[in-house]
Amino acid sequence: MCIYQAGFYSHNSTFYILGYIVDVWFALDMVMNFHMSFFDQFSTNIDDQMKIHTRYAKSYRRFLLDAVTNAPIDLLAHMIGSKVGLQLAVLSYTRLNRVLRMYKVHMIFKEWEKDIRKDVLVIRMYKFLLFVCFIFNAVGSIWFALACPNSQCKENTWSSSSVTDYKNKQIFGFNSLPWIDSIYWAVATMTSTGYGDIKPENQTEMVYACFVMVLGKLVIGYVLGMVAATLANDESLRVWYEQSVSAVKSYMIDLKFDKELYNHVIQYYDYMWMKNQGVNVMNLFPDLTFSLRADIYTQICRNMVDSIELFEGCPENFLRHLCMVMNPTAFMPGDYICLQGDIRCEMYVIHHGVAEAMKVENGKKIPIRLVMEGEHFLCESILCKTRRPCSLRARTYVDVFSMTLEGLQSVLSYHPAVRPIILANARRLYPEVKL
Repeated sequence: MCIYQAGFYSHNSTFYILGYIVDVWFALDMVMNFHMSFFDQFSTNIDDQMKIHTRYAKSYRRFLLDAVTNAPIDLLAHMIGSKVGLQLAVLSYTRLNRVLRMYKVHMIFKEWEKDIRKDVLVIRMYKFLLFVCFIFNAVGSIWFALACPNSQCKENTWSSSSVTDYKNKQIFGFNSLPWIDSIYWAVATMTSTGYGDIKPENQTEMVYACFVMVLGKLVIGYVLGMVAATLANDESLRVWYEQSVSAVKSYMIDLKFDKELYNHVIQYYDYMWMKNQGVNVMNLFPDLTFSLRADIYTQICRNMVDSIELFEGCPENFLRHLCMVMNPTAFMPGDYICLQGDIRCEMYVIHHGVAEAMKVENGKKIPIRLVMEGEHFLCESILCKTRRPCSLRARTYVDVFSMTLEGLQSVLSYHPAVRPIILANARRLYPEVKL
């Protein structure tokens, strides 16, 4: 905004009000930096005021930049006499120190890019858009200032050509047309379009146009390169997943899988990509501490564990540990979660979707019941190995959490006092099961 005011000699009160609001915001930021604690190289929070002041004052990239950009140099305009024209000219150029704030804006974007909670692609797109708009506005403002310093257009410049002719048309910098023409020339020149309707008319403008052409190549090349790199990094996970699927396809082709099974496997991979980008959600937290992982799994599975009557009366720490042995699996409509007659030691809890329990008698499939969200199935299977009395098939897209006998025993090895509680519940709920 200050470049526009200086280049086009615009003194709209709205621009000054907005500018001073921004000045106040940056001044408050400078004051806060003198009082904000920080982390040292050992990740220790430093809140000693003297150390905070010293650290900020010695940081030339922060303190020196803030001091220069917040310096009220524009107050000089009120100390040079009573000539309004001269005061306005000085006021326009003494506010140009605010341009250096773009570096601070760049550092803010850089910090946002490090934040894993934010979408890096979106942040970089906003940064590139702001950067390009700033460059176009700066180049266009200087282009107009060369032809019309202090909004007084000269002869033998691009502003006096037959296309523009601002002087005879009584058009000044604070009008919108010169800004549009200047931005138009800047974009056309920097992108090597060069229509030729607005062109240099003297040596100074020719030299500046040469500089802008070279600058345009660098800026556009940098922006396109960074956008391409960002998109490539964003697609890296997809490329890795597609390579994995390609290996699976080659394997199935080599073994001559039948077409129906082949298509079903590929559909499952497509579904897993749409669902969670092909990532196993239970392998996302290997670097976290045990207690933090327990908090995460408890958040996911606690309601399901509480719904299982077999664990009624068990202590809190046991239930938290039990949540960590729940394994998620996704099924597509028509997939069998378990088959009748299989000998397994695994129970299931429907987290999302609807499944159907059925059994086969005399070659006919007989529906038993629907298993809805939050319901568990074959809970007695985690007590001992049993033959499945029926099958469980997904009717919709189903997310299932399962628990095995081995998983339960591993948790009980850490909580032996809980075993009598579970055995008592098992005898009450499943008297037919031999323990």
